[in-house]
Amino acid sequence: MTVDASALVAILFAESGYLDLVDAILEAAVARVGAPTLVEVEMVLAGRRGRPSGTEVASLVRELGLTVV
Repeated sequence: MTVDASALVAILFAESGYLDLVDAILEAAVARVGAPTLVEVEMVLAGRRGRPSGTEVASLVRELGLTVV
């Protein structure tokens, strides 16, 4: 499974259905995310919050066991 930016943003903002996304990612045999996708997520978070996300995205990647490609 390749995870896109919208899925990560939905999880980070606890949007409707985010727990289903978390379950699907954790149940996948392989879960990966592109490095450019992580940049996009960082930009969305900074735009919505008006500040950098710090280590939040990196922590989520670790918690979900995502492989960065």
